[in-house]
Amino acid sequence: MKKSLFFLLITVCCLVTATAQADVPHLIRYQGTAVDVQGVPLEGPYTLTFRLYNANPGGQALWEETKLDVPITQGHFSVLLGQGVPLTSMDWSHPCWLSVLVNGEELLPRQPITSVPLAIRAKVAEQVEGPLNVAGNLAINGIPVIDSAGNWVGSPTGLVGPQGLQGPQGEQGATGATGATGATGATGATGATGSQGPPGSPGSPGVPGISTFAICAYPGGNDPPGVCATHCGGGGKVVKYLRGPCTVTSSTGSCSRDYSTDVCCICAQ
Repeated sequence: MKKSLFFLLITVCCLVTATAQADVPHLIRYQGTAVDVQGVPLEGPYTLTFRLYNANPGGQALWEETKLDVPITQGHFSVLLGQGVPLTSMDWSHPCWLSVLVNGEELLPRQPITSVPLAIRAKVAEQVEGPLNVAGNLAINGIPVIDSAGNWVGSPTGLVGPQGLQGPQGEQGATGATGATGATGATGATGATGSQGPPGSPGSPGVPGISTFAICAYPGGNDPPGVCATHCGGGGKVVKYLRGPCTVTSSTGSCSRDYSTDVCCICAQ
């Protein structure tokens, strides 16, 4: 078996009965994550052996307990230490290091346990009477948190645990309201001229034109229409007549007369 990288998350559970004077169980809830050297989480049942040493490296094994067929799912496992081999012999006032063996192979480095497990030390606290005096500063893992005057000097956010796993993605929210219509854009450039269309259908034939000619007669007498009818001929038609002095213009020519008895005619064929 190859060496595995190992990241640890230790949680101490205080299993206290309802009676204040009851003995506090000497048990420690231990949770961890095991991956191989490629970073792949271990999967399946494994035999895990836990040892507490008084030094790192080397030292003397103060306590040992083996757990058979511990289920590891996606690298995560959780065990309760002290069930098979009690922890009553441990002196928690001294630092110790926890060693974990997977199928007999020790995972390095050992994990330091520098703080006293509160669940195991709680019985001592129950027997304390009167005010508790702490001389000097109070530090956790070597980091001062309360000075000699009783002021908090630790992190302003307090004691922060490790970041938890990312939760599942939430459901998609409802569609928002439609925004206001934007301003009208500028007029685009004029497109290219299109191709010439096909010739249209021929129109209907027009009305035949009328050929006219002018005639001016002297004398015209008192019957200009009769005079013009005579001069237009039997096949002609009087279109217009005037009594002099007069001037007429036809499609083929014009004529004029100067006297009041003269007649000007326009005839059509």
